Amino acid sequence: MGDRDDHADDVLRRVPLPDLLRAGVSFESLFDDAAIDRILCRIDLPTGLAGRVRASSCGEDAGRRTGVLDLDRVAASAVAPGPVSPRRRPPWRGLVRMAQETAQVVAVLSMALLLAMAGIEFSRRLEGAGSVRHAGRVARVTDRIRRERGPVAVRTDTPWAQDETSPQRPPDDRGAAVGPAGRDAWAAVPAASSPTDEPLPRDETARPADDHVVRGAPVFFTDRGRPPVMRTVAVPGSERRLVPRSTAFDIAFEMAHGEAPFIEPAADAALAVDRPPLTLSTDGFDDLLLAGPRRGSGTRGLIRVEEVLAAVPPPPSLVAGGGVVRLGLHAVRSGRSVDGKPSVLLEVAAFAAGDATARDEPLQATLVIDQSFAGDTQGWPRICRGIAALAGRLGPADRITVVLCGPRPRVALRDAEAHGLATAAAAWEMLPATATADLDAALEIVRDEGSLAARTVVVTHAVTVEHGRTAVHEAVARWHGSLAAAGGDSLASSPVGGLRFVVIDPAVTGPVGRGALTFGRTPPDATAIRRELLRQVTGRDTLVARQCRLDVRFDPRRVDRYRIVGHRQSAVESLAEAPPAAIDLHAGETVRAVYELVPRAAEATGLAKATFRGRTPGGGELTLKAEDDDRGDRAGGLPSPHGCELVLAAWLGELAAGSAHQSPPRQVATVVGRIGDQWRRRGDLSPIGEALLGTLDGRPPGR
Repeated sequence: MGDRDDHADDVLRRVPLPDLLRAGVSFESLFDDAAIDRILCRIDLPTGLAGRVRASSCGEDAGRRTGVLDLDRVAASAVAPGPVSPRRRPPWRGLVRMAQETAQVVAVLSMALLLAMAGIEFSRRLEGAGSVRHAGRVARVTDRIRRERGPVAVRTDTPWAQDETSPQRPPDDRGAAVGPAGRDAWAAVPAASSPTDEPLPRDETARPADDHVVRGAPVFFTDRGRPPVMRTVAVPGSERRLVPRSTAFDIAFEMAHGEAPFIEPAADAALAVDRPPLTLSTDGFDDLLLAGPRRGSGTRGLIRVEEVLAAVPPPPSLVAGGGVVRLGLHAVRSGRSVDGKPSVLLEVAAFAAGDATARDEPLQATLVIDQSFAGDTQGWPRICRGIAALAGRLGPADRITVVLCGPRPRVALRDAEAHGLATAAAAWEMLPATATADLDAALEIVRDEGSLAARTVVVTHAVTVEHGRTAVHEAVARWHGSLAAAGGDSLASSPVGGLRFVVIDPAVTGPVGRGALTFGRTPPDATAIRRELLRQVTGRDTLVARQCRLDVRFDPRRVDRYRIVGHRQSAVESLAEAPPAAIDLHAGETVRAVYELVPRAAEATGLAKATFRGRTPGGGELTLKAEDDDRGDRAGGLPSPHGCELVLAAWLGELAAGSAHQSPPRQVATVVGRIGDQWRRRGDLSPIGEALLGTLDGRPPGR
């Protein structure tokens, strides 16, 4: 039945309507006045409607028929029969309406003005004082210290923190105690906030004195004359600390400052064990050297203390030891007191020595390194440090040829051994990066000089490759083809022509794991550059241990309290309950955690035990244990070079980061200055120590 109805409907749709019928069913015909009248005639009129209609028909516009039913007009006329005059509103109502609209406009404009002023004030607070005379917290202290160099009373029990020529003074009340909020007087002492009145020297100022200050967008030029690039600060999710869930833990200090408070291991058994996050990043150290105390307070708070500590070389005892991975503890007097008791810096470090097996034949390789700026202020120093790390992995018979690729490429080293390569890398790091790099000319030099070895590695930037000519593009295409044939494995690839590339590309973000398809691109990270450079040149996988974690257990009988140095985090990260993420260790890398401890007895040993857990590249278990059984640098006198490096990195890092645990800046500057003086007189000042002391003095390292 339904199918037949559909068929009938289809047939009827094809039947054309007659013209008269089409005109009769149009909209105008169905709803004209005559049609409406025919419909209304069949409807019974309500009582009273006839009178209303009759009254409305007596009006002035009774004869008008427009075809539109004016309900408003009929309703108005039904109230008062008879002629109705137009309704007039009092004139004052218009004025009230105008006043209301004017008030709304004024309110909107006022709100916009307040928001603009609030934004300007917020930018000013972010910028700081924003003038040449205003330096950061470190600069204010060091300027006055260098001018005065007067004796400053520092409560300390270490002879190296006192000046032999200066008289003893009573201890400073502000630096008398350190510890959790509410018990530590020093933690609440504000730093000196008055800027210096004297202008900075011309060669050390961050920008010209007559330059206009743009609020909210300060542009500081470096000593090398290049404008810095924008830096993206990522949330350190992989370096998050695990906050103890214990009533004995000072959670108020943690939430207020984002840093770990002093913890008493005897208060709760769960507080005696700490699982610190591990980091390999040295960005904080790079920023500290680049910014320095002369760059104002713009970098304060962005520098992470653990990244400054990560740049410290491994302890000499671990380097000279045996084993693929070596674990050790090293203690040094910190030079300050906590509640009247001298504190100790305890370093727990794991060093990946790597496989020491000899190669079948000596390594003969050629390096072409891009010296251009390429929009990265730290690109060139990181490449140089990667070359220095390569020098540490070379054997006695290995030889490296280096071509510096700038506007005019040149052969910088020819068949250099490990010591010569390391010395040259340290000298190259002090050189400024060039504006451009002619990679085509560098490749021509390699071919013309006969230096095209079986392993020729080009370390360059993605921008330089894009600006290259046909020869560069063809070489990169051959390299990509070999990677594709090897499944993305740079070790198994065999490029035609022998050219391999380490292309530093800022578009590649995050850590690059094993087997990741990056098409030969490397993120602009010091760790990633070093790892890929070693892989390409040596032809070996540098992975030593995977999924590495560290547990540190403190002895409550010997440790009164402790805190981890650095590792500031947000409130959201503090509330998370997951443990810190594990990391991978490659050959030549060191991971460490530094604690400030208050021992119950001076110069006591056995303060802590450490356990290092991980997996070998083959999947086997890796467990190492170490104890605090060495006196280290706990005794009086100037610490060893490694101990001085730890003290300088911890103190200056916290001072630059604006840590809540820092001592008064003037005391820090004075004590650190005395350490530097005695260290230089002793004659074993290390390069990292010279770089850290240079940040205090306002001098670039090595100058």
